[in-house]
Amino acid sequence: MSYANSKVTAPVSISDVKAAVGYNSGDLATLITNGAINIWAKYKPVAKNLIDTVTGQWDATNNKWLASATWWKGNLVDYIGGIKPKEFYVFSQLLSFYDGNLNGWEYNRPAGGANQPYRLQDFACYNKDAPKPIEGFFMADKIKQHGQFTASAMMSMPTDDADYITLADFTSQAFNTLYWGVAFYSGSTFKCKLTASTPGVSQIESTFSGAAVTLQLGTYQVYPFFANREIPITETQEQSGTKYYTCPNCSPVTVEIVNDQTGTDAQITGDYITQTSLLISAVGDSGRAYDHCYAYVIPATYFDNPSAGISAAIWHRDDFTLGQSELKSWPRFTPPSGVYFVYMTINNSQYWVKNQILTPVTPPTQ
Repeated sequence: MSYANSKVTAPVSISDVKAAVGYNSGDLATLITNGAINIWAKYKPVAKNLIDTVTGQWDATNNKWLASATWWKGNLVDYIGGIKPKEFYVFSQLLSFYDGNLNGWEYNRPAGGANQPYRLQDFACYNKDAPKPIEGFFMADKIKQHGQFTASAMMSMPTDDADYITLADFTSQAFNTLYWGVAFYSGSTFKCKLTASTPGVSQIESTFSGAAVTLQLGTYQVYPFFANREIPITETQEQSGTKYYTCPNCSPVTVEIVNDQTGTDAQITGDYITQTSLLISAVGDSGRAYDHCYAYVIPATYFDNPSAGISAAIWHRDDFTLGQSELKSWPRFTPPSGVYFVYMTINNSQYWVKNQILTPVTPPTQ
């Protein structure tokens, strides 16, 4: 057998494919058509008019695809790895694309025949557990009407030998040059939108100051998106030529806009400023300061043995203070490669930051 630990290694057999896609058939066409294929795996069936994709693209010494291999991209226009991002130009269409899954993105399986043949070799190095390129859209449950708010999502980081697809692979859409943003709705009524000020990042820190529409106290649904330009929260008119994309694997979150005097506790965020440096930030409630705050970085393996307790932390900052509306950060912490969570206690309230990830592996559900 060459299927183990959710990965297929060469030589590939029909039995390997059956196990990997979870479908009981001995026919390759049936397995490709009906199997539960993880579309975010880089190496999987794609539409390409070649019978042989191995010659010149296979590393026989290490039994894997060369980093320079390109067959996995397929040859359909606007598709990469068989996947087509959902692009649109009229922002009011955004809600119609959201289903909490692919949100309008498409995966095109090969159809067979000379132009799109079924190839057993496409499953070589297939990773059933390939991480999603973006997921885990987070915001605080409550936001002060005139206070600061933070929105973030997890993005997988590209590496030279990755066996999964990241947003950076969609070169024709140039996701590294797009601006990640969020849009506020009351039911189906659009209220305002904004993007990060820097392309290629999935975190926003802003206030509603100068917003196009004053958000009244109440509950709102917030949807993430990408745009090909920066959009300030003050913008009131659509600009022609603006291109938008939905965020796959993300669902809208519900937030409540509360009175400025309502206690919302502190907001905490964290973001890797590079692939090897960690920046942890905590923003105090605008109405009060905090004493006796603690921050810990804990490997995801902690969840395999929770009895290890907080001693599993590989980095910590004890008993710091957090002033009113203070932004506190500790850069240049360099942990080993792996998956991590940030855990903080602020005035005895506990917080987990889930958007911390060094290697593109989906963290476990805590």
